[in-house]
Formats: sequence, structure tokens, C-alpha cells
Amino acid sequence: IRSTVPNMTFRNLELGAEGTNRNGEDGIQGNGDNLLVENCFIHGNDSVSTHGDGIQWFSGNNIVMRYNIFKNNGQHMMLTETAWGNDYVTNLEIHHNVFYNRGGDHYNGLSKKLCPPTGIWKVYHNTFDLESKDDSGYNNIFSGAGSCKAMEFRNNAVLNSHAGSLGNVTHAYNGYDNSAPYLTYQIPSTETGKVVAADLGMVDVANANYRLMASSPLIGKGENLGYTRDFDGNPLPANPSMGAFEYASGGTTPLPGDTAAPSVPMNVSATAVSTSQINLTWNASTDNVAVTKYSIYRNGALVGSTTGVLSYASQGLAAGTSYTFQVEASDAAGNKSAKSASVSAQTMVADTTEPVRSSGSPMGTLAAGSTSTVIALSTNEKSTCRYSTNSNTAFANMTGNLTASSSGLTHNANVSGLSNGQTYNYYVRCQDLAGNTNGMDYVISFSVAQPTDPVVQPPTNFRIKSMRIE
Repeated sequence: IRSTVPNMTFRNLELGAEGTNRNGEDGIQGNGDNLLVENCFIHGNDSVSTHGDGIQWFSGNNIVMRYNIFKNNGQHMMLTETAWGNDYVTNLEIHHNVFYNRGGDHYNGLSKKLCPPTGIWKVYHNTFDLESKDDSGYNNIFSGAGSCKAMEFRNNAVLNSHAGSLGNVTHAYNGYDNSAPYLTYQIPSTETGKVVAADLGMVDVANANYRLMASSPLIGKGENLGYTRDFDGNPLPANPSMGAFEYASGGTTPLPGDTAAPSVPMNVSATAVSTSQINLTWNASTDNVAVTKYSIYRNGALVGSTTGVLSYASQGLAAGTSYTFQVEASDAAGNKSAKSASVSAQTMVADTTEPVRSSGSPMGTLAAGSTSTVIALSTNEKSTCRYSTNSNTAFANMTGNLTASSSGLTHNANVSGLSNGQTYNYYVRCQDLAGNTNGMDYVISFSVAQPTDPVVQPPTNFRIKSMRIE
């Protein structure tokens, strides 16, 4: 929009396009007194070749920017001009706005070519997240004009930005994040009433929700500058908070303005893992801000959702039944992708057959003197096996346990205390993973041999050399 007439009001407008390097010029450009811009979403004016700005206002008196969202502009505001002489913006008021960047060719917050000769620039109660990646000086809150104490920076919340320019303006009662990943570079070493914290206590910075949580160190730390409501319309107390928002319980609604839907989830896969469960996986969707949730539809009905993971377990299903699934991605602003292509899977058929036992050992007779042995058997499926020395003992009441191999198909136990000449019967029952239990005993029966007396053989090859008979 370009305007050169006074008394202009821009309200409830979206100016820009999602993406990077989209708009070649400015969202609003012009000059004139008594300009009011409020409740607008100004974004994507970040062409690197034309230096697009959110608002470029060359000159005028009594300029007010309030309750707006500025996103991904080369500079969010470019104020005053020197190309045709000295054109001044005087009595400027910028309050309760959100300035943030997520990608694109942004490079500064508020640019000022000239210090106003009269009046004050009031930059109050705003939230700045300029996505400053390093200490190079880009994405500074202010740029240009050198020292100008007629510019006041108060009650603002600053994170992920460069604050080195604040030494050139009057600043007090601002909150700064001093820790990664939202570090503010060059936080003023001295400032009246400043708050510096590793976490400013905002609801969801990653998804541009800068509302305050109850734990925020910014609550009640600002100075009273005469305003009556915050960005959301909540009343300001006598001791207001820093930034564009007051704390309000339940205030977790994402900021307006994001209208781009995430991409459709791809490569959805469904795999049955039991008679009652099918597991889903899929590839991540993309979004201009961030994907916050995946919704799962089964046979067309919403059955659940996930946050931060690319999988879902659909449980409580009927055995041997086919189900169809779709996945839908959504972002913090409530934008939803189209549903994914349908995939189907059938749960496993219920197992009602008890394990089959075979190859029991030992059988027959053990050598005399054997005092211990290993009893063993095989099953046709993974099972747990137990034994008793009493027949017809229920599986649950058996006290002897056979150890299963890693496959769960072979089982054995050491038994001891064996005696010669005795017969031993071990009654084995097994239970499979589905809970099917043998109702009849499988008997492993063996004996220990009785030792026999040695046989004495008569001597051979002898002769009587003499004999006396009386």
C-alpha cells in the first residue's frame, strides 16, 4: 500500500505473502501526519534485491503502530528519509506489537535514518524475536541515526535478537533472554529495572506464541506507561508486565496471521503387531512455522493424535479385522494439511490353540549311580513351561519351572536327588503367549538302573601237582 495523504488508518489487514523473497517492496509505504496502523499482519516483505520493509514511512507527525504482527520483513520498519533532504517522523508511538522472524532475508528491526528534532519516539510494550544468529550486528532492534535519546525503549521483551543499538537510545524496564537457543546479543550492562533470564516464560516461542506463562519473570516488572490493554485486549494492571502480553490463565491461543497449511504426511505405513494393535509410522510434514500435531483417523473417524513423534499405536482393535488409517498434520495456528493416502492392515487372528509339546527327554533308563539329569522338551510356539511330580496338577499350581531358550521353543530344567533303582515321572504343562494352557500332562518318565553283583569266573589252566588222601 502506498499513501501520501494525512489521517490514514490501516486496520485489520494482511499485507504480504508467506515464504521468502516474495514481495519486492514494502507492505505500507508513504508519508503524512496522523497515521494509524493497528491489528494488521504485515509479513514476507523481504526481497533481498529491493530491501523490502514491513512499513516504510518517510515523514509525518503523530504516527501510531499498535497491536500488529510483523513477520519476516527485511526491516520491520524504515522511518524517516534523507534521499530528498531531511524528512522526519515525529511523535511516533509503537506499542503492543509482535516483531518476529522465521527464515527469509531479514536484517534489522526498526531502522531510523534521522533522530527526530522534536517530540519523542515511544517504543513501548513490544515483543522482539528477530532471529539473530550471531553477534555480527544484524537483526538489531534499532539501526541508523547514531545516538538519539529522544527515542525511548521501555517495557519490551527481547529474545533471539541483537540489542547492541540500545546504547544509542533511552532504555529502561526491558526483559532480555540471555540463554540459547533464544539468546539476546549485547544486552545492556546497565539499565533501570531490567530483567535478564535464561527463560522469559513464554508459552511456545518455537511456534511464535509469546504469551506469558504463570512462571514468567516478566510479569509485573514493567513500569506504568498509561496503557489500558495488552495485545489480546486483557486489562493492564498498575504494575504491567514486559512485552506485548499480560499473563492470562488459559491464554494459549496461537497468534493470528499464519494461514499456510503443513504438507501432507507421506509414506504412511500400518503394521499389525497383535490381535488388538496396529502400529503406524510416517514421514514428517513441513510447515512455514512448525508442525505441532499429527491427527490419526481410523476408518474415517478421528481416534488420536501425536506431538513430536512420527508414530502411533492403534490399540483395542478386534482380532482378524481390517482397518484403514489416514494421518493429518496441523500447526499452532490451526492450519491442517489434507489427509494422507489411506493405508490398511489387518490385526492378527486370535490364537486359541494350546502349545504342542514334543521331544521330551530323558526317556528310558539312566545309568546306575546317576544322581541328577536335565529334563527337556520342545514346543511349537513360544511358551512358558512348568512341571510337577504329581499328575493332573493345574499349570498355575505347578512349582517347577523349565527355562526357555531365546527362541522360546526349547525348555529344560535340572533335577537332582536321583537314586538307583527308582522310576521318576515329571508332568509338564505349557502356556503360550496368547494364554492358551495345556489341559493334559506331558510325561517325561525315566528310571535309574540298579547296580548288579559282579560274576566270579572259575580259574582256568591249572593242574593238581599232589594230593594226599587218608
